[in-house]
Amino acid sequence: MERIEPVRRPAAPVRRRPKLTPVSVCQAIHDAPYGLARLVRRGVGAVGYWLAWTWDAVVTDQKQMYHDFLRSRFITRWRAFFRSPTLTGFAAALRSNWLVRLTAMAALTAAIFVGVSLDPSVPTLDAICILVDSSGPHVVSQDTEELDTGYLSLRRSLGGSHDMQYLLPAGQSINVTHNGQTITAVSQAERLPAFLDRCGIQLGSDEMVELNLTGDELSIRISGTLTYQHFVTVETDYEIKRTPDPLMDQGTEEIIRKHSQHEYYVYMLGFAPGHPYMARFDEPFGFKRRESPRVKIPARSIVVQQNLSDFIPFEQPCGWNIIGSTPLDICNFDNEDPFLVHAGDWVKHVPVTKSEYDKIRRDVEKGTYKVKTYTPEGNA
Repeated sequence: MERIEPVRRPAAPVRRRPKLTPVSVCQAIHDAPYGLARLVRRGVGAVGYWLAWTWDAVVTDQKQMYHDFLRSRFITRWRAFFRSPTLTGFAAALRSNWLVRLTAMAALTAAIFVGVSLDPSVPTLDAICILVDSSGPHVVSQDTEELDTGYLSLRRSLGGSHDMQYLLPAGQSINVTHNGQTITAVSQAERLPAFLDRCGIQLGSDEMVELNLTGDELSIRISGTLTYQHFVTVETDYEIKRTPDPLMDQGTEEIIRKHSQHEYYVYMLGFAPGHPYMARFDEPFGFKRRESPRVKIPARSIVVQQNLSDFIPFEQPCGWNIIGSTPLDICNFDNEDPFLVHAGDWVKHVPVTKSEYDKIRRDVEKGTYKVKTYTPEGNA
């Protein structure tokens, strides 16, 4: 009989938790950077190994795909075509014969021109187009130069028509006003006709297109009637000469001659604001004050008696004789100096026609007329 004896194994050592002592804490702090460095090194090694394996797999696949592409039917047929006796013979003829080279170049150039001429024309803007910039409105015509702004480019077509093409960049917000409604759309690097068609706008036969470039962005206005105002200020020196009118009564002509050929000295202003009292000392008129003064006479009237002559600044009563009217304002409180003349001035009257009077009056009302000043003879 066999004897069975129990085997006694040594008891497993009991792992005791290390005691926290100042020495153990200092040792742990000392070993921490080294442990972290080992972890980082292992992590970098693992990542590098994975990248190397992936790159090797990718390169292997790409090589295989490249070799498969070179062995494909498309490449093999093109190789056979380029290595054909006909093509190689033509290439040899080009290298050896200058006439063949010249003929081939002429044929290629002709083919390019034929292709351009047969190319269908791009859509053009079949309407009158007006560009509005800082200098005012301009109608686009054959003489208009190409331009390139930040939100609009004008280019001429390459075909025979040389029509102007309006090119819009992408991402631009454009306001379009048509039939009293304003539409806002974003351009998509397209021509203006395509943009209008995308906005659902069909141009009428009598409608015009305004491209306004004066703002920060392009705005388009479409209408059958576009109105613009252009103001011009012109300073003109009037050269007015008196010509005797043969149809005028002899007495009236004589009064005008006497009154306009003398200079009048302004002694004072009185009776009304800006009302001058002026006189001359030769050739006095033969009429005196009226026996019954008028209750009201028009403003800017010229009145005389004997050797005196006055301007009437406002509607007012007066007993002097009216011989004419001036287009100038005798007194205008809107001006910095409201009075036309002052004491000590000399005044000379210049006869004018009715049309000249109306023109000067319009210039005075616009504020563009300048009164002529001069120094009378003998008073320089």
